[in-house]
Amino acid sequence: MKIKDFFNKVLNSDKIYYAEEIGGMTPDEFRQNEPAIDFQLNNLGIPREADLAGSDEVYVRSYTRSDGTKVRAYYRSRPGHGSEGFPTGASASHVSQSQLQKADFTGVGSLLNEVEKNINHRMNFNYQNAEEMANIYLVKPKNSPKSSEYQYISPGFADLLNKEYSLSGNKTIDKDWPGIIFNKNSSLFSAVSNSTQMQDEIREQYDSRIGRFKKDKLDINFTNDPNLLRSLGHATILKPYIDEYGYFNGILFDKYDFAYEYIKKTLLNKDVNYKDFVIPLMATYFSLRGISNDRNYYILMPVRFKW
Repeated sequence: MKIKDFFNKVLNSDKIYYAEEIGGMTPDEFRQNEPAIDFQLNNLGIPREADLAGSDEVYVRSYTRSDGTKVRAYYRSRPGHGSEGFPTGASASHVSQSQLQKADFTGVGSLLNEVEKNINHRMNFNYQNAEEMANIYLVKPKNSPKSSEYQYISPGFADLLNKEYSLSGNKTIDKDWPGIIFNKNSSLFSAVSNSTQMQDEIREQYDSRIGRFKKDKLDINFTNDPNLLRSLGHATILKPYIDEYGYFNGILFDKYDFAYEYIKKTLLNKDVNYKDFVIPLMATYFSLRGISNDRNYYILMPVRFKW
């Protein structure tokens, strides 16, 4: 494997350790990084800094995160080449109709016909995030046009994430599911972080007497915002905490599937207000066409707002 193709599955990153960096680690730092170092050693080897400095790999200067954590300078493999990791590069701010029409669907199995594309566009014309996430589903996550707003995660990380975030029961990520990480540049991050409904529900789950949240996973409902209702509906905030600057931080997690059996029961309920179930109606159409399980994916996204 060449350096430019390397992706560290333990770190979930394209960072490259070099000999001088490892030699300068404290015992605690080495123990913390040992699994990732072993993965690189077995799959790439450990280059010297001179080998990286003389190559076209990317040097990342040291910096301080918003929470005060200092990150040392390091090298990473050249963007756009990682064969196992996130796709890189930015070709669009979101998945638009024009991108869908121009996207390369080679290998998808069957092209989306005009009916399927237009159903999503017409039903979510005013709801950017709902349309974007349904578009990702329609073309399958790995076939979606590259975006500056999110990165693709291959199915191989499901077990790692289940363990990292203690996901169990109906929150468990299936081993065959890929994922999408939305970043802070995304409109979804802005919409979620600015949601007063989400902020209120999070505050209700904080115990001021003991200075921490009642649970390590916070269930959130998006019912007041049609865009977030159609794109997320119900989600979970993982690892919630309030930082020293007075900001809430967490990781939004959601599974994007159309739960066909649940949808059928919902549609049979005569008390349902159908205008609130546009996406499920669309989902039923797609499910009847056999477009379902192999397109499911999960979502991870940072959440931050002033506490």
